[in-house]
Amino acid sequence: MMPKLSIKKRVIAGFLITVALVVISIVYAFLYILSVENTVRSMSDCNEKRNIMVQAQNRWNEVISEIDNTLLTRQSVGVDQRLGILTDSFIKEIELLEKYLSKDNLITEGEISGFGAKLTLIVDKISQDVILGKWSRTQYTRHNELASLQRRFEEKMDFLQMEIQKDVLESQEKSRKVMEAMRFFWIFAAAGIIVVSVLTNLSASKNIVLPISKLVDASKAIESGNLSFRVNMSRGDEFDILANSFNSMTSRLQLLIRTLEEEIDEKMKMAEALRISEKSYRDIFENAIDGIFQSTIDGRFIDANPSLISILGYESKEDLLRNCTDITKQLYVSPDERDKYVSDILQQGKIAHREVQLFRKDAQKIWVSLSTRLVLDEAGKPAYLEGFVSDITERKKLVEQLHQSQKMEAIGRLAGGIAHDFNNILTIIIGYCDLLGRSDISQEEKIAVEQMLEAGQRGKRLTGHLLAFSRKQVIKPKIFNPNVLIKKEYDMFTRLLGEDIKTELVLDANIGKIKFDETQFEQVILNIVVNARDAMPNGGRLIIETMNVESNDDERNDKFLGHPGKYIAISFSDEGVGMDDYVKNHLFEPFFTTKDKDKGTGLGLSTVYGIIKQNSGYIYVNSEEGKGSTFTVYIPRVDEETQEEKDSFVEEPVHNKQVSVLLVEDDPGVRKITKEMLLSLGYKVLTADNGQDAIDIFSRKYEEIDVLMTDVIMPVMGGKELADDLTKRKQTLKVVYFSGYTENAIIMEKISERKFKFLQKPFSTKELNEALKE
Repeated sequence: MMPKLSIKKRVIAGFLITVALVVISIVYAFLYILSVENTVRSMSDCNEKRNIMVQAQNRWNEVISEIDNTLLTRQSVGVDQRLGILTDSFIKEIELLEKYLSKDNLITEGEISGFGAKLTLIVDKISQDVILGKWSRTQYTRHNELASLQRRFEEKMDFLQMEIQKDVLESQEKSRKVMEAMRFFWIFAAAGIIVVSVLTNLSASKNIVLPISKLVDASKAIESGNLSFRVNMSRGDEFDILANSFNSMTSRLQLLIRTLEEEIDEKMKMAEALRISEKSYRDIFENAIDGIFQSTIDGRFIDANPSLISILGYESKEDLLRNCTDITKQLYVSPDERDKYVSDILQQGKIAHREVQLFRKDAQKIWVSLSTRLVLDEAGKPAYLEGFVSDITERKKLVEQLHQSQKMEAIGRLAGGIAHDFNNILTIIIGYCDLLGRSDISQEEKIAVEQMLEAGQRGKRLTGHLLAFSRKQVIKPKIFNPNVLIKKEYDMFTRLLGEDIKTELVLDANIGKIKFDETQFEQVILNIVVNARDAMPNGGRLIIETMNVESNDDERNDKFLGHPGKYIAISFSDEGVGMDDYVKNHLFEPFFTTKDKDKGTGLGLSTVYGIIKQNSGYIYVNSEEGKGSTFTVYIPRVDEETQEEKDSFVEEPVHNKQVSVLLVEDDPGVRKITKEMLLSLGYKVLTADNGQDAIDIFSRKYEEIDVLMTDVIMPVMGGKELADDLTKRKQTLKVVYFSGYTENAIIMEKISERKFKFLQKPFSTKELNEALKE
């Protein structure tokens, strides 16, 4: 609520007082001016009256002088005329004087003009006397009359002079009084103005300057940063409102600044986070393993990180941006893929993990995986592309190798299955041929049987290769130094190579030991050496090198992709014709060969592959057309001591007529021919088609049974489990295993360690007899 006596009212009151003093001063000044004007006008009138009086007196004196002169000189001619003129002038003068004096009520009407009438009368008398010649009378009488009239006239003039002077003095007195009053008033007004000014200044100092000083101090305090400063007035006027507004403004400013500080702090945190994010992004961008890019839709790079530059084989980003100006034509092996890729991105917005083949700067082809998204501008139109590029060339190689390995595994299983069934068939064929050959037949029939038997043996050798490839060949591993066996076979394979091929051995003197079937090891070396010979028809050089290697997960590369561990590496490097990718991809497949039909079966390297895999090893080929080939074999290294060769089966031979054999075979044909072969050798035979039947028979007639002859691989219960069960029941029971192949080389190793005899299908009557006698 506005106070009763506010600063505004105080200012208005002071202004009104000042205006009143000024108005009064103006009124008094106006009165003073009027008074001065009246005094001046009065004095002017008095002067004018004096002048008229002086003129009248002068005219009177002229008339009197003229009359006196006339009377003295007695000039009678024209007296009346001359005197008449002077008298008329005098009359006019005194009439004018009378007019002025009567206006101020100094004289009554006719009081002065009467002197003119009297003077005219005397002049008329003088004129008459002169005309009558009465000079003496005129000189005396009229002179006296004139003297009397002059005396009264002068008295009257003196009286009027005194009256006029009195008026002048009165006017001067009035002016003096007015001036004194004005001087007093002006002194009073000046004093009032001074007092009002002093009071106004005091009031201003108290009511304006001090509050303003407080506000200034508050402003300075706020300027210095002290936003908690508040102005306390308690005056009940506008400064209270101003102070309250100032305090409210300061509070709001303090709140605003606090809010701004919080916002600034938040924005600084956001800016710092953004800086860290940008730095992190830049670090990720610069140090990412995968390539990162931005490109225009028409095929120009905008930005690229070092990984992408390295992937594409450029020296720097500037080199890439300067020289790679058309991604479609310069990078894509198939430019149509780029057009299709861009079309799909424009439709879908993003594409992940699309594999494409690109050219490096050196024209080398690489496979990459692209993940790209479309970036839109503010108008929602396509602006540019950005995404990731992963070099998957090595992965593609690994996948191809995996596919190759899976294919080889599938082929191996197929080959193993075929060999198994074929071995059963060959067992029947060879068995019956053997029985026929020992029967009473003609010579021609014997020749035919021998041809059949030879064909069966060739089939047996063929299945041996297939079993080696499929890693189902029965092996007898032992621990030995590979250098020793390589040196042992050196003379033999140098004869195979011929004189035009030079062989160099680079053998590590500290080479480790391997656990391998020696016969298979020799087979591996000979097959690879023969392959090298065939690759160098014009001669050359073959280098055989051994070394210890150790691999871990971090060191695995395209040269070695096996399980981490310790290995013996044996490499065979030739200077032959080399191989293209197609040959390398099919190199280890059975029956695949680049030779003429009459020069190779295509089973040599497939046999090597199967043997190496069966012994938990790896084989790799590095070859280019015209640059030779290198076969590297990795075989697990063992720390055991070299094993001495053990004698096989030292049991006492049995006598056929007294020996009873329990034959267990799931294939009816094999079981039948084997029984007949045993019977032809004089053995007593009991047969079973599975393990459970064999156990039932053995339970009833275990005292009669001397030998268990069982197939290793059978459904439900294998030969090993059956033999373990029966030998526990009868420790003197002899066991002979036979099989066309084995799924588990460890089982066969354990069979050998327990000194049980193993017979490889297909077998002849002679081999069967030798096995049983041992």
